[in-house]
Amino acid sequence: MIRGRRRATTSSTKARSRLLSEVEASLQNQFRFARRAKVPRPARASVRGRNNHHTHQGGAQRAPLERETDLPDHPRTPAELAPVLAPCARAQDRVLATWQLWTGPPASVSAETIALWYYWRWRNNIYQSSSKYQWIFWPLTDTPTVYTCKKCYLSAFMWGFEKLPKGKLPAIRKQLEGLRLDYDLSDYAKIPVARRLKVAEKVYAELGQDDEFWCSFYRTLGYHFDREEDPAGADEARSKALSICQKMLSDRQNAGIRKELLLISGAMKHFLRDGQGALADSRLALELKYQSNELKEEENQNADKNLSALLKEYLKKVQSPDKPRLKQLAEDY
Repeated sequence: MIRGRRRATTSSTKARSRLLSEVEASLQNQFRFARRAKVPRPARASVRGRNNHHTHQGGAQRAPLERETDLPDHPRTPAELAPVLAPCARAQDRVLATWQLWTGPPASVSAETIALWYYWRWRNNIYQSSSKYQWIFWPLTDTPTVYTCKKCYLSAFMWGFEKLPKGKLPAIRKQLEGLRLDYDLSDYAKIPVARRLKVAEKVYAELGQDDEFWCSFYRTLGYHFDREEDPAGADEARSKALSICQKMLSDRQNAGIRKELLLISGAMKHFLRDGQGALADSRLALELKYQSNELKEEENQNADKNLSALLKEYLKKVQSPDKPRLKQLAEDY
């Protein structure tokens, strides 16, 4: 059976209880490359066959999963499930994250196939979230994404928390002097995300981020203020995002990505209750073609197609009673 999400025990009388992290470590040299995957940063995805992830003294086996239930009148029948581990790694083989899944298809269905099914399912879920109307996506919308130190309150996105330049630490410490967070610090996730982001704002100010970063940062901050029912904070953050976006639109070097920038500008105007401005930007964006120098031609074509589809959807939404800014953005991944 599995209790919680991290420890697994096979049904054999000779079985051992093992943390899934221990299982992953024991299989470190057995993972094989499966496919390239689009994640927040360029990465390779590799998977390991399912049956080797439940072990006992006799070798590998499929393991039953006993699910806990609050309905004692219903018999609990163990289901035959097997785990899949799919690490995502950069080119240097540094693992960014490991995806874990308990699944019930027959053993004839390979781990690569199962991982691919869920990869596309989750990508579809991510890009169909209502946060797309603010042009931000998971993991930026998730609660645990911003780490906070319970001693010094240093806060940053999880992918950069442990990589802060040592030479910048004295200036960051000075920025955080006298800061107090009046929350339960035993679990950083209990601190409101917007509050963590306001601390992170001080940290990133010392790191010298570019306009693209800050535009995304303030859209993310506005999203979380909205979820935490702080409209004034959301308006302030989105106004900053809009100002930065308009600065980027005035830069000729961004001519190829004007379509995306106008979508962002229109989105921020919509959430700031400038309906006519939102419509004007969205209509202008639809007349443009997306062409980033950082993408291949096929990727640019796909990006342009997706942006056009969202812009058309946006134009319908903002002129209907079902306006994006009137909906409660409460997805919780």
